[in-house]
Amino acid sequence: MKKIILFAVFLLYISFIACGTSHIPIEPAFAEQFQAETPTPRRGGPPVEPDPTPEPESTYELEEEPMLDESESMPESGTLPALSPAQIFADNVDAVFSIYVLTAGGNYHANGSGFFICPTGIAVTNHHVMVGWSSAQILTGVGDDSRQHRITGFYSFCIDNDLAVIQVDAAGAPFPYLTIGDDGELRVGDSVFAISSPRGDQNTFTDGRISREVSGPMGISNHERTFTYWIENMLQITAPIYGGSSGGALLNEMGQVIGITTAECTERPSVGFAVRISQVDLTGTQGGQTFSLPITFDQSGQVSPPTPVPGGVVGYYHFPFVPSFDSVSQNSVFNMAGTPGDLGVDFQYYEFIYVYNLAAQFIDNDIADYRAALVGQGFIFQREYTEGDVTMIAFYSPARDFTVLISYSTEGVVLIALGSGNIFG
Repeated sequence: MKKIILFAVFLLYISFIACGTSHIPIEPAFAEQFQAETPTPRRGGPPVEPDPTPEPESTYELEEEPMLDESESMPESGTLPALSPAQIFADNVDAVFSIYVLTAGGNYHANGSGFFICPTGIAVTNHHVMVGWSSAQILTGVGDDSRQHRITGFYSFCIDNDLAVIQVDAAGAPFPYLTIGDDGELRVGDSVFAISSPRGDQNTFTDGRISREVSGPMGISNHERTFTYWIENMLQITAPIYGGSSGGALLNEMGQVIGITTAECTERPSVGFAVRISQVDLTGTQGGQTFSLPITFDQSGQVSPPTPVPGGVVGYYHFPFVPSFDSVSQNSVFNMAGTPGDLGVDFQYYEFIYVYNLAAQFIDNDIADYRAALVGQGFIFQREYTEGDVTMIAFYSPARDFTVLISYSTEGVVLIALGSGNIFG
């Protein structure tokens, strides 16, 4: 029997969170303008002025938008002199904006950041910032110089790398935009600079260094949902980023964008993550057509992640045959997710771990419900044991050759560990 290393209780206090989930109060006048600017994009023709009576939206409706003309884009990166931090900020701040989304309660809240890559309004942000929202606006500038513009649709999105290419209402064009840099030249120790709107603080500037490169799954929550993205060659950075920074611009010393600020580690303020700019696919912009919001979680149009399974629950993305704990336990709160290496724990033989907080009074019933959900998916009980205040329960699926380990403590921490093979066999 292979050895299983127990999780430490300190996991309760570790949390990876998306940098795009900040509830920020909006001034009444600002909110009223947003409420009035939510028309449905219409097919063809010039950009539509805001209409106080929006028409119903239809998902994936094609509409004409300005095409990204390579002759208009800024020059590719080359051998350029390094700029001062003040110059980097001054040259690029106007091309970065905050994103506000319309919630089910009818209010707009700050949900992340984005930046222009073309004067016609083509922009980049994180997928988790935009997923599921049917109406969104951007805010550019600060104070008297601030402007609101409607997000009219999107060109494409990438689940694996947590990216979305969106279109801002071209009525505001031309927009300032960023030069795309060469992220292939980056090295550990290089200086980087971030412009974003953490927790609604418009156009905040921070700096740091690249501390390492990391690939693999990352669990991210955006207010209402938990997503798992499998990001390749992600940059770990020391430039501080916080909730609301998701989708912001990560710049090199020449002031060129080389990444998209994506997530933070709340227990280690010096640890942030950015997706490389080279992961952005702009081929969809060449046709000049967009899809109407909302952006979905998968290409088939499912907004609710990940895959429905019998019994009214959903499975984990990339592990659709395993019921997600938070779809079974309505009392649980997603905390974080990642590989054992990402979470800094020695948990052998498991590929990915989801961590939840659950009040003690719900543990017995909700764990029992989750056990039943696993059995309903063909998993068989293997063993259960307790050491100290930690209980572990192992299930195995012969059909999938896959193991699920439930670990929970009296402190209110629940961990769902997933691994291929019969780990207890």
